[in-house]
Amino acid sequence: MAAAAIGLAIGVAIQKSSARSQAKTIIEEAQQESEMIKQKKLLEAREEELQIKAEAEKQANQRLTKIQAAEARIKQRELQLNQQQGDIARRRNENEAIKANLDAQAQVLESQKTELDKLTRTAQETLEHISGLSADEAKEKLIESLRDEAKTAAASYINDIMDEAKLTANKEAKRIV
Repeated sequence: MAAAAIGLAIGVAIQKSSARSQAKTIIEEAQQESEMIKQKKLLEAREEELQIKAEAEKQANQRLTKIQAAEARIKQRELQLNQQQGDIARRRNENEAIKANLDAQAQVLESQKTELDKLTRTAQETLEHISGLSADEAKEKLIESLRDEAKTAAASYINDIMDEAKLTANKEAKRIV
């Protein structure tokens, strides 16, 4: 019996050792499997992280492109506005120069007109003094003189027509006779 008990104890010990060995193998396989699952999940997480990062970079690049395009449009518009402002300032300066020139010419014309009026008055006073007549009297005499001249010219024209008519009448009378 003792041998059976020893055999049983050895059998139990071998079974325990075998069970421990199997348990150890199962634990090692489970650990390896968990490590593989862990590695697989880490890889999937990294891939997902890369995809999220790539998508975020893509969206950021798209936004950056839109912002750059908007900035370019704003700069272009700013350049156009600056050019328009320059054109407006140049035109304003040209208009002011033209206005100043016209004002100067107007002043010159005004002074010339004043000078001409002065000379006209002086000439009229001199003529009145020389002729001994006022401007109104001189006008009346001039009108009377022109009337007389017109009458004389008209009378002369009438006499010429009458002389011509007499000549024509004499020729016609001679022809008839």
